[in-house]
Amino acid sequence: MGRKADEPPDSTRGKEPEAPPSPRDAKPEETHDPRLSALEPLLARGAWSDILGVLGPRDKAGFLPPTLGLVYAVAEREVGPAENATAANEMAIRCVAGLLGVPATSEIALVLGKRLVRKNPAAWRARPAPPARVSIPIAIVGLLLGAAVGAYLAKAPLALLFR
Repeated sequence: MGRKADEPPDSTRGKEPEAPPSPRDAKPEETHDPRLSALEPLLARGAWSDILGVLGPRDKAGFLPPTLGLVYAVAEREVGPAENATAANEMAIRCVAGLLGVPATSEIALVLGKRLVRKNPAAWRARPAPPARVSIPIAIVGLLLGAAVGAYLAKAPLALLFR
């Protein structure tokens, strides 16, 4: 007695099919480049100049694998002069394209590459508040001005205000 072609084998009859693994359960692809593990503490400190030193000179950066090339492009953009921004953008776009397996002319590579090397605007957000000797007089003048306008409006007849 044989089984029909559309029947599952005996070992899978009555069992629910296994769910595909969740993206959270997926393990990242291991890299065997020792420079990547050496870069991790430097990235945590934001030591961009040291990262450039570990990855080598700019003329050799084009020979880095895409993962390290992307790190190089971000570091170059962070510490390099504004003239190097175009080169860092192009390198980031090529590396993102290599990582995603799309052509370097792809819109996905273009958008993601440029976003990854965009300058961090945190510097202007981290500006400290003015000192107390400046803030307190500004607050006092604002309160006095508001109180004066409120007192005037409280005494003025409504007919004069809405002419």
